[in-house]
Amino acid sequence: MVATVAVLAALWPLTRSLRHDSFPLSNYPMFTSDQPEVTSFVRAVGVRGDGTEDVLPPMLAGGTVEVIHANRTLNRALRDGRGDEMCAEIADRVGRDRPEIVTVLIVTETYDVVEALRAHEPVPVDRTVRAECPVA
Repeated sequence: MVATVAVLAALWPLTRSLRHDSFPLSNYPMFTSDQPEVTSFVRAVGVRGDGTEDVLPPMLAGGTVEVIHANRTLNRALRDGRGDEMCAEIADRVGRDRPEIVTVLIVTETYDVVEALRAHEPVPVDRTVRAECPVA
């Protein structure tokens, strides 16, 4: 009887959805579920006078050292319709720190995940400029 209960208890997690993830048993759905083949990132980009570009570091892009926090700040500003305002804030920070940058862009870049992982310098499959402003 005890052995039957133990076997049933051990097998019970198999009846749950593959998306269910909890202690003490985890099926690690972030690794085992199908992931999209393309993904998009919002970035702040600095454009130099000669047209070359640099992805701006989190401190300039979002006012924080945390990459994810800076990205969420950019996403929230765009979602709330404040892309131009956020661009101006970034341009102000850039103007004090990076004199070679003449324009700031906030862009959404879409990448083929597999190709991006293979490439030394991934190239987006799509790019949309969401805001653009000059650096004073």
